[in-house]
Amino acid sequence: MRKIKIPKNYNYIGVFISLKCNLNCDYCINAHRKEDFDRNYKEMPAKDWIKGLNRLKIKDLPITLEGGEPTLHPEFYKIVNGIRKNINIDILTNLQFDVKEFARNINPKRLNRKDKIYIPIRASYHPQRMDLEETIEKIKFLKDKGFNIGLFVINHPSQTREIREAHKRCLDEKIYFWVKDFLGEYDGKLFGNYMYKGAVNQKETEYVFCRTNDLLIGPDGNIYRCHKHLYDKTNPAERISSKNLSINNQFRDCYDFGNCNPCDLKIRTNRFLQGNDCNIEIRRLKDEA
Repeated sequence: MRKIKIPKNYNYIGVFISLKCNLNCDYCINAHRKEDFDRNYKEMPAKDWIKGLNRLKIKDLPITLEGGEPTLHPEFYKIVNGIRKNINIDILTNLQFDVKEFARNINPKRLNRKDKIYIPIRASYHPQRMDLEETIEKIKFLKDKGFNIGLFVINHPSQTREIREAHKRCLDEKIYFWVKDFLGEYDGKLFGNYMYKGAVNQKETEYVFCRTNDLLIGPDGNIYRCHKHLYDKTNPAERISSKNLSINNQFRDCYDFGNCNPCDLKIRTNRFLQGNDCNIEIRRLKDEA
């Protein structure tokens, strides 16, 4: 099987095996500025995911299974256990699954990376839809089973009390806790720190050149240059199952600048916990003149 080389500057591989979700949060980044966002994305079967992902030539860069909620894929465990053992796997999850079944089906060693820098199982806590004590108990159970898991919460301005409470409980229980920036609009104000001014929630769009250092794969196996195109099902660049697949970080034309998904242009912390990072590089025509 021909191996597919990942460019050296790539920082993240996001594998959205399902966009279905068992929560319905008001601030969901998947549905940013799209009320009719469709979660019923065609999903590739496990055999195709395993074949496609095992082609990737990766050193220390983990594959992150996410969504939606990745455990809603009907063959979730088959996918996890079918990926090559020398490929690191991370999971983004809302923990709305049977943790006992999870522990029975996955060996914790399969998810525990050697570098120890970033938590491989990142559980999101959404106070609107989740019970804190139930969430804490699930995390404690998985930790007791040997899984490296932490709790991540969105710093939504309407949930400051709930965030403080969750932080205190995690300190008490010695659970890793991380607060992520809220991205998007709330009460008429745009929240988030973005690398490029005018990238999000503009009335008009601008033609630019852009390139990414993230590999984003949709539930159907198509590779997208950004989260906006993945969620909108538009402009796929390649397909993970393509016989002649080639992954590069060349600049491409884009007509959507100004209507970007906040995830793409946010100033973030990368997998090495280094700040001031952004997964998209933009060249604007006015800068080229």
